[in-house]
Amino acid sequence: MALKKANIEHISDELFWLAKGPNDMAIRYTAYLINGFRFHTKDRELNRNTQNSGVVVSATTSSFASAKDENPSLGDVNYYGILTDIFELDYRGHFRVVLFKCDWVDINRRSGIKQDEFGFTLVNFKRLTNTGKFFSDEPFVLASQAEQVFYIQDPIEKDWHVVVKHKPRDLFDMNEKLNLIDGKDDMDVDFLYSPNENMAENIISSDIDEDINWVRTDVPGVTIDVSLPTSNVAREGNDYESDFIESDC
Repeated sequence: MALKKANIEHISDELFWLAKGPNDMAIRYTAYLINGFRFHTKDRELNRNTQNSGVVVSATTSSFASAKDENPSLGDVNYYGILTDIFELDYRGHFRVVLFKCDWVDINRRSGIKQDEFGFTLVNFKRLTNTGKFFSDEPFVLASQAEQVFYIQDPIEKDWHVVVKHKPRDLFDMNEKLNLIDGKDDMDVDFLYSPNENMAENIISSDIDEDINWVRTDVPGVTIDVSLPTSNVAREGNDYESDFIESDC
């Protein structure tokens, strides 16, 4: 507020309303559709055969190779959880923010996550973090950050679940980038088809002054014998002749 009153120009409206905070009342959901995924809370799917509560969030995190390492390295880390609540915050009518509250697996310990000999990721939901026990715990994430995963229980080790990722429904990645200038990353072009195809073959001219040949020349033609309705032609001719004679009398 002090910065706004001081007429600081670089303060955006979004930052201003975020600083004021949301309304005191929020909307609570048990299902939400975002990023092409349909999410359900854990309680909603208790009596269902389907599973839509698995959540994964990828975040850039700094980590150390060992306790003696003084140079942290940045890398993408996947956080796995189960959706328990959905809240929509209204920032006084200017914009809304949807939050997912989840039970998060403790991936900082070896007892919470592991990989088997086949490369599959397994998680243990008896080893949780950010449960709200401590003030610093943060069980919420933005819904826009969430992607969906499925958890399949290990038939031998019951506490462990195999993580299965999938793509959103009805979403197809058809873009392929091709570098055009000397193999450098100076220019990227998005193709809706394979760049190996001849581009000219995929273009149809829309010039109205140019005739377009709609006959295929790459396959042999097919001849179909069609019998003409000769009786109708003869009858129509006789009717026309009789009308002419009557009009002549």
